[in-house]
Amino acid sequence: MGYADVKNILELLYLLSGPILAVLVAWGLQQITVAKKNSKLIAKREAFRVSAEQCTRFMESIIPKMNECDKIRKTMRWEWLEEKVEIEILDNGFKFRSKAPPQFTDHFYPLIVAALDVLNSLESFAIFFTTGVASEQLAYTSVATTYCDQVKGMMPIIAIGAIDQKHFRHLLKLFFLWNNRLKSEQLFLTKERIEKKIKEIGDKTIIPMGLE
Repeated sequence: MGYADVKNILELLYLLSGPILAVLVAWGLQQITVAKKNSKLIAKREAFRVSAEQCTRFMESIIPKMNECDKIRKTMRWEWLEEKVEIEILDNGFKFRSKAPPQFTDHFYPLIVAALDVLNSLESFAIFFTTGVASEQLAYTSVATTYCDQVKGMMPIIAIGAIDQKHFRHLLKLFFLWNNRLKSEQLFLTKERIEKKIKEIGDKTIIPMGLE
């Protein structure tokens, strides 16, 4: 093989190197894209799995604690808490007003212990969702209403300072997220009912004689 042949081969390889390199780059980018998609899919499956586990825990472990706390509450009359505390729940917080200073006696010790048990469980439940480890959207459809109703009922205990409000920041963060979503859905349903009613009523008028 002479010099001219070698030169021709090198020139051919040089000309082919561009398209080959482009193909390799495209293949590499495709592999990266596939890897990212697979990674997202795996992360999504894991988030759904953890969410399902936490919902099961909520049903099997936390709800019985709620019921026990409610049973204890019904056996005593905590008048100050039930009648002299005003809580206004806002979109991202709450306002607290009391008509008398708190009075915590040994009589209410069982209720405080039961309430703490519920709130600690709800905090540990919420942290999975507020940190993004579990899918809060998946859990929302299963437990949001029960969760929000429970937190609302215990909001006076959180607010009066008997329990450190800051300690339950994940519980509250998830509560405001879900509570606002529930309110939004309710408003949307109300809007639909109103629009349907307006359509049914219609806009009837009486046309003067001669203008029919």
